[in-house]
Amino acid sequence: MTPTTDVQSGISYMAHPLALVESDEIGEGTRIWAFAHVMKNARIGCGCNIGEHCYIEQGVTLGNNVTVKNGVNVWRGVTIEDDVFLGPNCVLTNDPNPRAYDRRSQCHNRLRRGYWSVCLHRSGRSSDSFRPGFCVSGG
Repeated sequence: MTPTTDVQSGISYMAHPLALVESDEIGEGTRIWAFAHVMKNARIGCGCNIGEHCYIEQGVTLGNNVTVKNGVNVWRGVTIEDDVFLGPNCVLTNDPNPRAYDRRSQCHNRLRRGYWSVCLHRSGRSSDSFRPGFCVSGG
């Protein structure tokens, strides 16, 4: 299957006919599979793979070469950096006031390549991806 949709910038990506793609900010070579929903104002980099039954909310930023496997919901305000893999049914949160987290944690609230960490942490930086929430980093 090779359906292609041209975005306003003229760069193309592949979207399955049963995917709902409302964003015009999708990078070249990205693949969006059946029953995925990409909201308007979501930013998706080049070479990404968005699996079946994924939901990418407005205000989300995915870097280049990000894989979002089946059943993952990515919520507003979350930033995923380049070369990150989100496994099947991975759970992300953008809860600004979690009831339980480790205040002593030094983990950054962004998915980063090069190491793995899972933590709950609140950061004052407005550019952080999970404020606070699970931060699963890897590369």
